[in-house]
Amino acid sequence: MGAAGTRAGRIQVSEPKEVWRDLPWYLAYCAYHLFLLPALACVGLARFRREKLRGIGWRRLAGGAPPKDKGPWLVLVAGALGETRTALNAASYLSRQVRTAVWLQQAKPYQVALRASEEVAIGLAPLNNPLSALIAVVRWRPTALMFVEGTSNLHLMMVARLLGIPVVIANVSLTEYRMQKYMARPFGAKRFLIADRLLAQGEVHRARLVRLGVRDDRISVSGPLVPMPQEGEEARRCIREWRERLGVRESDLVIVAGSTYAEEEPMLLEAFALVKAQRPMARLVLAPRHTSSDSVDDALKRSGFEYERRSLLNGRPASAPVVLLDTQGELGRLWGVATVAFVGGSLFPHGPGHCPLEPLSWCVPVTMGPEYHQQEAAVEVCREWGVVRICDAPDALAQEWLRAAEDEEYRRAFRERCERFLEAGQEVYQRWWESVFRSV
Repeated sequence: MGAAGTRAGRIQVSEPKEVWRDLPWYLAYCAYHLFLLPALACVGLARFRREKLRGIGWRRLAGGAPPKDKGPWLVLVAGALGETRTALNAASYLSRQVRTAVWLQQAKPYQVALRASEEVAIGLAPLNNPLSALIAVVRWRPTALMFVEGTSNLHLMMVARLLGIPVVIANVSLTEYRMQKYMARPFGAKRFLIADRLLAQGEVHRARLVRLGVRDDRISVSGPLVPMPQEGEEARRCIREWRERLGVRESDLVIVAGSTYAEEEPMLLEAFALVKAQRPMARLVLAPRHTSSDSVDDALKRSGFEYERRSLLNGRPASAPVVLLDTQGELGRLWGVATVAFVGGSLFPHGPGHCPLEPLSWCVPVTMGPEYHQQEAAVEVCREWGVVRICDAPDALAQEWLRAAEDEEYRRAFRERCERFLEAGQEVYQRWWESVFRSV
């Protein structure tokens, strides 16, 4: 399948003269890195000890591990957990047409991907230097590199281009704030300018890329990437396991609030108190964006709710009304047990915000706040389909949460809309393929 898929299509690449035209700035970038080498080495060693590179830093410095099977590969490169899930979903679809692999840049997403994916090859992205990048490219022989949402690894991008390997940045969601930051930094906008192809989530993101200086003919609007529906025996087993861990039944009201910020958590707990007044057996699973922060403990203590940490359950079912999800890599599967979901980073105008598409893959009703600037393309599509509710106050949240639990007709109609939405959303994967590859 992989070899046949590779022969079936060919990526649109820049003219060779345009690649060589980028050499002067790339040599300047290398000189810039050499000048800052002592400081970069200190920062790198510190990152090796922190969670993001713990256990994988030296392997990334050595160009990652070689593939178990021979290439060539279409390689998707991802950073944090959200981008990793996006890459795995895209790889599952694209692997039907071409041999596909996913490279990860952080330790936790790498471990999550190894556990979650059996059909997609998982590798490590090289560190941002030319030698590591060259080793990785020679080992894997990618037909194309597809970075998910963005990248700071300019060495990998340029090494690939100089070797004739096309470079794509897919699922671009560029906010006004980030665009201004890229424009202010040395070489900040180059990650977009040197890509052969950019796939933007929406027209507003295309416009910002053009303002950065990207040629309009290199940009395609593919829409936000909708995840595959969670279905089958594996999904049912996951739901059963999480119901046992949380000590809940199918008829219980379970609210899962994912990737929340400290400023949001008091409002969420206030809304939960309103729900508890009418549904005493309701449960809240709170998954803060920063699991090591003490702010969520303070908010929970002030609320008066008893709570338990997921990491301390030790195999026994939870019994407290609030469960604090202080582990990483589990939220994507926990949505399946929710009666209704809340996606964080949306009640206050800061932070990237969590994408509402992930809980929708489980056909779970989604609530969120009115601040979704980084997720605007995804949220607007969801609003058009009527699968997300915008709430700006605790009483509005409580009303939607109770409605999702008590209105059977609402749940039935929502599920029908959501299933149609997910089915239509799979066209985005095909747009990725058609935007990047052309028939020979």
